[in-house]
Amino acid sequence: MKRILFGSVLVTFLMLLQASTVSVADEKQALGWQKVGDFRVLKMWEQPEGPKWPQVAILQLSPERFKELESDSLSFYKKYAILNPSTSDRDQGHAVFNLVGYTPESKDDVLVIVVHDVGTWSAFTGFEVSSVK
Repeated sequence: MKRILFGSVLVTFLMLLQASTVSVADEKQALGWQKVGDFRVLKMWEQPEGPKWPQVAILQLSPERFKELESDSLSFYKKYAILNPSTSDRDQGHAVFNLVGYTPESKDDVLVIVVHDVGTWSAFTGFEVSSVK
């Protein structure tokens, strides 16, 4: 069940990313992106039409912050209050996708979707893209 939920969030994000004609910068201003340290977070459960459960957050991370998230996701969530006031007891894992045009030398941001369920588990997926505007 958790895999289906995680997969459906991933597919929905990809469909929205492809279908969008508005620039990401315009969407950030319209939606309610928050600046946390040196990156941005959109907490869907805080949005008027966003789902309350499972908690879904979209992050725009630098490659350095993404490495920090990959190395210890639970500490990352706590340090930057990503899932605040909820907490995650365990990480179910993660996946990283390199989208067309991305190269390892790129310093472009990584888009990340974090999902946190009422069962106190969490997982994330990172999308390494060629450019974020």
